[in-house]
Amino acid sequence: MKGLRTILMKPTVKRHLQGLGIGLASGIFGGALGLGGGVIAVPLMTQFANLTQHQAYGTSSISVVVTGITGALGYWHYGDQTHSVDPQAALILALSAILTSRFGAKTASRLSPLHLKRLQGLFLLISAPLIIIKPYLKNQNTEFGNQLSLSKKV
Repeated sequence: MKGLRTILMKPTVKRHLQGLGIGLASGIFGGALGLGGGVIAVPLMTQFANLTQHQAYGTSSISVVVTGITGALGYWHYGDQTHSVDPQAALILALSAILTSRFGAKTASRLSPLHLKRLQGLFLLISAPLIIIKPYLKNQNTEFGNQLSLSKKV
């Protein structure tokens, strides 16, 4: 926790600028692309703010509460409310995340920083091609998507 204490106890202009830059990048790219801000913020925090892998994950987990709510409200406000947000699907996702996130945090705390970094990289390598090819798939309504989206679409 030495790095976190340093941030909290000795706020410097450099730290504020790093936090501002990381927050801006996470908010803009995460909000525009529908990504979790942690996908962007964690590598930036470890690279530029000198946080450990574990500190970056913990910090990202705290910030995701506020940014997630704000992003969802932005989609609701600026988009077509009947198509931009599916409240029932969001509730199912939120409840399942609430039930499993503590286990994930416990597991992550037992892994070395190197293993955490490798797992994040592996996840991104697997996810990236799926995101790229999704628009080209003939049937985008997957079995999971049909089951998850419970509300009627107009």
